Amino acid sequence: MIGTEGVVTHPTRGPDGPGEVTVHQGGGTEVYIAWSEEPLPKGTEVVIYQTRGARTVEVEPLTPRR
Repeated sequence: MIGTEGVVTHPTRGPDGPGEVTVHQGGGTEVYIAWSEEPLPKGTEVVIYQTRGARTVEVEPLTPRR
């Protein structure tokens, strides 16, 4: 799971609240609750760097934001 790439489908609000990320893996699509250090808008490509349980992950942008 760690290192898996996905796309933000519901914006994250940084420390103020989670969003959602969609990940394509194993021929299927999975949706996870996603936390991030800073707010990330819908459509941001992300990578999972930590899990918080079965359906919750922490993500960061795949490419640095400018």
